[in-house]
Amino acid sequence: MKMFLILTFILTMLFASYAKAIVSTDYKCVHDCTSNGSSYQYCQTKCSYNNSPHNSNIDSNCQNNCTNKGYNFSYCQKTCSY
Repeated sequence: MKMFLILTFILTMLFASYAKAIVSTDYKCVHDCTSNGSSYQYCQTKCSYNNSPHNSNIDSNCQNNCTNKGYNFSYCQKTCSY
């Protein structure tokens, strides 16, 4: 029984860290968004992105402009994908 609880705890921790690694938030984007009067929850959703690799096309000019403004690289990939 003790081993089962330990195993369950370990699996829960692994799942939690895996789930956290998949979705991230660009907090500069959140700050800019809330500064414009939008709610924090809306901005967090708008500024979240998936860390998983994707196969969409990315506008490199858009991505360079986005990262030069201080936004997270992965967030810029999401924003500049088509």
